[in-house]
Amino acid sequence: NIRGGNLYFGFHADDIRGTSVLPLNEWIHVAATYDISTSTQRVYVNGILEKTESTSAPLKADTADFTIGMNDRMNTDTTY
Repeated sequence: NIRGGNLYFGFHADDIRGTSVLPLNEWIHVAATYDISTSTQRVYVNGILEKTESTSAPLKADTADFTIGMNDRMNTDTTY
């Protein structure tokens, strides 16, 4: 989702945020990846790697909600 103008990938206690403020009224390509073999998260904007971080815990998609897009629990107009 987007928080504070940056791409944001929520990952339980190891969230990762892109470094660029995303432009308004312009198409952009965004991606967030997780490599389970290295416990590494990556954020890309328009195909360019913005940030890489290691996680301290594995992805919990099998025991918790996994949301792509707007987080309906945040309930704000600025968190998508």
